[in-house]
Amino acid sequence: PGLMNDDAIYIRKIEFDTGRYRLATDVSAFGLRIEMASDSRPNPFRETDLRLYALTRDGLRLVLDGLVVDSFGGEGDASCAGSFHSSKASLSMRSASHRGYRDITVVERRDTDEPAPDKNGECQPHPGKPVKRTYRLRFDGSRYPVPAALKASEP
Repeated sequence: PGLMNDDAIYIRKIEFDTGRYRLATDVSAFGLRIEMASDSRPNPFRETDLRLYALTRDGLRLVLDGLVVDSFGGEGDASCAGSFHSSKASLSMRSASHRGYRDITVVERRDTDEPAPDKNGECQPHPGKPVKRTYRLRFDGSRYPVPAALKASEP
């Protein structure tokens, strides 16, 4: 109770992430991806968040909580005009480590689009310049802190 709630934004899908997350020589992790969405046409929202669980001698341990790996949203008039954004992030394990677990590199790409009708009334995309950012997650002894720009919405 209380771990996940939904309302206008609902949980659409939960699935395992099959990536290879070797946190230490003797510790592997697996991922759980939680996709949330809204069916609003003028204000679309979709977000997939990643949680990593380490398999340790003591059992399962949540080590990464709520990193956005895929998102889409914005505001529009439900027919064409609007302002929309999307992002995708990929993770890779680094050889450097902190407090016993390897660092994780996150590469994020953000895109924007401001579609509008042309003089004939046809909807035309107007994409912005993609922005790429790289983050380095370092284990703090209990979890990998998630940068604010990649922090998931609360389910």
